[in-house]
Amino acid sequence: MISGKKKSLTKRGSKRRARVSIVRSKLSGNEAVRSNEESLRQLSARLLQLQDEERRHIARDLHDITGQKLAFQSMALSALQTKQASNLDAEAQQVLSDALVLNKEVSAEIRTLSYLLHPPLLDELGLSSAARWYAAGFTKRTGIPIDIDVPQEIKRLSPDAEVAIFRVLQESLINVDRYANTAKARLRLSTTADNIRVEIEDYGKGMQPARSKSPQKSVARLGVGIQGMTERIRQLGGRLEIISRPRRGTLVTATIPLCASQVVASEVSVASAASASATSTASSIAAHPANGSKD
Repeated sequence: MISGKKKSLTKRGSKRRARVSIVRSKLSGNEAVRSNEESLRQLSARLLQLQDEERRHIARDLHDITGQKLAFQSMALSALQTKQASNLDAEAQQVLSDALVLNKEVSAEIRTLSYLLHPPLLDELGLSSAARWYAAGFTKRTGIPIDIDVPQEIKRLSPDAEVAIFRVLQESLINVDRYANTAKARLRLSTTADNIRVEIEDYGKGMQPARSKSPQKSVARLGVGIQGMTERIRQLGGRLEIISRPRRGTLVTATIPLCASQVVASEVSVASAASASATSTASSIAAHPANGSKD
């Protein structure tokens, strides 16, 4: 009798240990998954940071090096056209004139590409000016009017926060042009004591319900760029939401909390940021608004 109880207790103990072992194994597996997810997030954050740095570098080189070479070429061609006109036949003069026109077109495209890669207004004058500039250029290129509701002044945020918000509105408007088939769009930037929010809305064909119900699928529908923006916003403690219904358009909303680490110290005023260099840049950009939307 006692022997039978011992065997029963031994079996129960073995089963209990087996269950404990299974639970521990699952916990260990969950920890490994969480560790891998965190590693992937850190890698993603680093890749986005490197991407922004590379954008700045390429934009600066296009503006300062390629742009300057094109400017020198234009001056040389103009001087040749002025001083040697009498020595050139009609065909040569026409070729020279065409070369000058082409030079101006290439210069404008290089300038636009540089600004789209990383708009200097974002660094020098802040999010409000950069958003208005991009929206104006978008309308000029696509013919899609945008109802712009952006405050004239927005407190300066950290570079990461400003870039994240700008990339969301940039990528969203690109998708409006590519997919929405809409007659108009809306851009709204707003701030509260706790957060900053950007909304981009179109009134076009929207997405199918099966896609819009799944956040991952709706993000995939809008493109790889939006997936990157989702990660940017998440890293800043915010959220990105996509609401879409067939024939009723799509609304993309990004919200970032205004924690202390994401707000630039108030001593650095907007007037200080808008130095003589910034004024010069703003004048140049106003003369050549964004007429492209490459990401």
